[in-house]
Amino acid sequence: MSAPPRWRTAPPRWRTAPECAFCGHRFVNVRGSADSRSRDHIIPQSWGGPNVEWNYRAAHVRCNGRRGVRMVEGDIQDLARNLFWVLPADYTEQDRIAIARQIVEAFRVWNGLRRRKKVAIEEIPDIVRQIRKGRFPWGTV
Repeated sequence: MSAPPRWRTAPPRWRTAPECAFCGHRFVNVRGSADSRSRDHIIPQSWGGPNVEWNYRAAHVRCNGRRGVRMVEGDIQDLARNLFWVLPADYTEQDRIAIARQIVEAFRVWNGLRRRKKVAIEEIPDIVRQIRKGRFPWGTV
């Protein structure tokens, strides 16, 4: 019997992270506090970002609210770090960063298309289409 895939054995990173992805301060375990832990979507939900573990990171409630729907270079690094648990082991850090860039750019295009009222299915980037169907185009371990 083979070992289970590593993405199933690892705890969700956003739940075990000791500090906020934005400010770097530790979390306070007071429910409802602005310093308590929340789940931030690296690719914003308003862009169509998926609700999957590799798209989450830990952030203070306050920091998460301040971020809004902007994306910066550090977001691609966080996404690439999370993809370590999804991609096969032979992918290098540079491969994961390149894939993270492709994913972010595909969702950026998708977000722009969604602002129009009618979008032809052929216009939707293939990466977005596959991720939204629950598939990961690069395969998993």
